[in-house]
Amino acid sequence: MANPTSQVPSTAQEYEDTKGIWPIIASTATTYQTGEMVGVDPATGYADHFDDTKAMKFLGLFDGLHQVQDSTSPLPAYIRYNRPYRFSMPLASGTATRAGDITSNIYAKDSGHVAKSGTSNSNLAGTIVDIVGVTPEDIVTPTGGQVWIKPP
Repeated sequence: MANPTSQVPSTAQEYEDTKGIWPIIASTATTYQTGEMVGVDPATGYADHFDDTKAMKFLGLFDGLHQVQDSTSPLPAYIRYNRPYRFSMPLASGTATRAGDITSNIYAKDSGHVAKSGTSNSNLAGTIVDIVGVTPEDIVTPTGGQVWIKPP
């Protein structure tokens, strides 16, 4: 196969650029909180709160509404999300340790908390990569109620 002889219509997304825009159901009157997890409903393709009410795929963290004005709806039809390399999230209950929980899968309990074991829909939020320390002693042996997560 010959190499291209004209400009190739490709696009690059820089590694540092972790933000994107995704459609939501514009008629749904819901409130999103900055920093909460959002996911995509595979049945509809729309973004929603990433919780355990239905099977979803992790999208990222809510970063704001993206206003799109058209003649059919004055409501925002898109959200801005941030899909960072890593993020921290509080555990719904219990604590995590470096010795026992690093590299374990972590699941959405609701859009603002994660659980170490799968729940009804077992919506994977990612893998535990570290524990968030609370005190100076936690630097050595942290045991905390919040974890650092690498998205799937």
